[in-house]
Amino acid sequence: MIFKKVLDLKKDIDKERKSYGKRGWDTGITALDERYSVVKGSSTILYSYAGHGKTQIAIQISVNLAIQYGVKSAFYFTEMTSTAGGVLDVAQTVLGKQAHNITDEELIKTLEWMDEYFYFADVDNRLLDINTIYKEVHELNKEGSNIQNLVIDHYHNLEQNEKMKFMDRADKVKYILQTMTKSSKYLNLHTFILFHVRDTKPVQCKTSGLWHLPLPEKEELTGGQSSSYFGWNMLCTWRPVLHEDKYGIVNPTTGLPYDLNETIAYVAKVKPKGSAKLGKSSVFFDIGRQQFYSVVDGIKDYGTNGKNSSNNLESSTIKPNLDFGNSDDDLIF
Repeated sequence: MIFKKVLDLKKDIDKERKSYGKRGWDTGITALDERYSVVKGSSTILYSYAGHGKTQIAIQISVNLAIQYGVKSAFYFTEMTSTAGGVLDVAQTVLGKQAHNITDEELIKTLEWMDEYFYFADVDNRLLDINTIYKEVHELNKEGSNIQNLVIDHYHNLEQNEKMKFMDRADKVKYILQTMTKSSKYLNLHTFILFHVRDTKPVQCKTSGLWHLPLPEKEELTGGQSSSYFGWNMLCTWRPVLHEDKYGIVNPTTGLPYDLNETIAYVAKVKPKGSAKLGKSSVFFDIGRQQFYSVVDGIKDYGTNGKNSSNNLESSTIKPNLDFGNSDDDLIF
């Protein structure tokens, strides 16, 4: 029978109520933690314009999950210079240093620590479809890896599989997001998937007269409104001021200009219930440390990263794999 009576579902209800309506893991970014948490078995759409901090905030949250909870993450990066470049990008956030300032000793120690917690898809020569990504993670977990967080960067660099060849745009979005939802639940992991927003007309600040791109709503993703229908938590990162010559754009809530390095973290949709709160928080990007920070009582608060440095990273007993080159072997699934 498809339809069941309530008491027939009692075991499932007892299991569900243990986590229903509760927050997940903290992100380690103080201002963001006031609004959002990372829930196992669910997913988050991270969206915005290019260059507005989507990838960086996904990296920083993943690093913080490892530091705070020992969570292992898998990265499908397709907009880095190379797979090795993706590793270095994460290493910058771990250390709080730009790559050119990292010493050889710091790098080796950091790679050893990262080798314990992070996996990187080698996409230098090929892209993957959504099913292959989850199958790969499933295989790693069967071998004991225990990956609990996955970052897919981004939606438009997912290959199509045979089922998707004759789908229109809306059906492709539906298929990918439903696959993500089912796979995240089945594997009991959290998935970040990154989306760009579609072409948007600039708006003019009434106070300064400066033109800028507006805060994008969840219906404005390049995948169309299907993205907002089938997405679970939806988090936007929006930089009102991209360049110094745009300084002066006024925050209508405070009546003050946005800071040059200010990013608005906007929770646009909450699902599951209790995991987040709709609304906006300000975080700020420190380019030297390659980390976001919050401002608490006028003081910079780096959250989890403020407690982290190259000197207190625990060295892994596993030797780092320094060969991030390409493999000629085709994997069979």
